[in-house]
Amino acid sequence: MIDIRDVIGTIIILGIMIWIVMAVIAERRGREKAKKLFNLIRVEDDKIVLPRKMRIKKGRIKLQGEWKRTSRGGRYYHISKEFKEKDEFEGEFIELRPTRFKLIMSKDEKTLLEGEAYLLEDENVIIPIIPSYEFSLERSNLEVSWESDFVSAVLRVNGNISGIVGGNINKARQARVEIRTENPKVSVQLFKGKEGEFKYEPLKNKLILITNMKAIDLKKLRKLEKPFIYGHGEFYIILILDIPFKKDVIDSMKIKVTTGDYMPEGEIRKILLS
Repeated sequence: MIDIRDVIGTIIILGIMIWIVMAVIAERRGREKAKKLFNLIRVEDDKIVLPRKMRIKKGRIKLQGEWKRTSRGGRYYHISKEFKEKDEFEGEFIELRPTRFKLIMSKDEKTLLEGEAYLLEDENVIIPIIPSYEFSLERSNLEVSWESDFVSAVLRVNGNISGIVGGNINKARQARVEIRTENPKVSVQLFKGKEGEFKYEPLKNKLILITNMKAIDLKKLRKLEKPFIYGHGEFYIILILDIPFKKDVIDSMKIKVTTGDYMPEGEIRKILLS
């Protein structure tokens, strides 16, 4: 006699297997579509020329990725995605202009990509990253001290953020300067030592990121040499006095980065994220 529970269990297993196969096929097709678009589009002056006239949805995209563990101890790269449509039009090209974006990746490849995006008919996505910035600091210097040790970092803004670290270090190991974000939590070290100079260089080149909603691979952003923190928003510059066998002494300030009103002159680089 057939047990109905065995039948239901078999149907569930078959359903899961079919779903996995369909997902793999959809991802493979998505990669093929994105690669085809990557090879066909070209950039002329300040616009992306498409291979033909298309219906285009303009909006903002938010992609987040991180490594996660399975119940069996393996690892997989999980990506969450969100696209918010603002407008729809038909055209043969996309105009390039500076817009707000975030492009962040940690050493362990926790990633955030946020920016203006164009969703095409075949679920391909074009994300132009046009870096134009205005920087503002809360104050011009950071200071830390512990017992007889004292260190300061004097900051200045000139298309980037640079500074000079100096002071008196006898008992502490060294000083460090980092730029950090809170969401995701990512730090990039700018300086380590007792005295010297440092510089935070924002992204200079224009990027044209191409992917497909069914086949997104954020790990390919490692080509930009991780870890990195690029884009607009509020970040933190932190001066750290490294104390042996004790809690570090820190001073920090917010950096506010807004979108500039100029078109950058950097090179244009296409990156396939599929």
